[in-house]
Amino acid sequence: MISDNGEKSNSTRGIPSLLLNKISGLLKEFNLLIYGTKATELLTVQPRDLVPIKYMLISSGVGQTLVQGYRNHLNQERGDEETGWLLMGYREKKHAVVVAAVPSGEFREASSTHVKFNSQAQVVAGRLLRQLHDKLEVLGLFHTHPGRLRHPSSGDYQGDIQWVKKLHGKQGVFGIGTVDHESPIRGEFATKIAINTFSMTGMRFDWFSLASGDSNYVKVPIRWTLGEDLARPLHVVWDAMETHAGEIEKVLAQQSKATCGITQGAAGHQLTLSIPLAGSAGKIIVFIFKDKVQYFFEKNEQLFAVDIQEDKVDRGVYLVLAELSK
Repeated sequence: MISDNGEKSNSTRGIPSLLLNKISGLLKEFNLLIYGTKATELLTVQPRDLVPIKYMLISSGVGQTLVQGYRNHLNQERGDEETGWLLMGYREKKHAVVVAAVPSGEFREASSTHVKFNSQAQVVAGRLLRQLHDKLEVLGLFHTHPGRLRHPSSGDYQGDIQWVKKLHGKQGVFGIGTVDHESPIRGEFATKIAINTFSMTGMRFDWFSLASGDSNYVKVPIRWTLGEDLARPLHVVWDAMETHAGEIEKVLAQQSKATCGITQGAAGHQLTLSIPLAGSAGKIIVFIFKDKVQYFFEKNEQLFAVDIQEDKVDRGVYLVLAELSK
């Protein structure tokens, strides 16, 4: 469970108010910030004709992301910690469709009993995704348990039951990943072992829904659909995004016409910030990498390098603006 300070705990006794909420914090950090300044409107616009979630569809791309991501996590030095993904997609009348899984990030704070997502990187990731897919919404969370607790903890419930009130339909979906020592390993194939559970290469994935007013989580049947993980393109620039997320968010918040995206450069994919200038004065282009930032001025489809040595993106942008104003 994640508290107001973002921490997650599996404690089942005397849960302090400090821990009341795996995602009240996430509500602010993910829903509000991901959707921008009009988040409240987006979460409450015209209630749709929804009924309780009967099943959930998971795109094959998201399934691959979760399986590969969890496997990689287990093989890392921090493999005994919890980790997780923010789930985004579409809420249909009778089901939820998960088409994007945004990682918690390498800069997360975590142990074997809690995880605090890198919310700044999640915010920027959400902005990028919604620039391309404006109907995307937050559906829930998937996180891992290093032990054998294969359902959300009572601590998880304390936060989730508050959070789901803000979602469309007042209901969310939640997944738990654990190491699976019981189910037979059938090569690189997923095996469905229950209506809400599949196992693959020694890992188990259990899925639940929770609606406002529920006294406990409900097992939710899972189905697969062919499709990509819409958040997958972010993975190639994730290091740069995590390193500079706070600076990028400042520029996006202060420059209303600024956009952030992924472009193809000489060295591969790169995180790119574009800030149009007033009138037809051109725009500032910033190529952002984990260990360096490059600034350019573009006008009439010509790109001119700006000799600014500044690793903080927000500072660099305003130094470029100052230079151009001379």
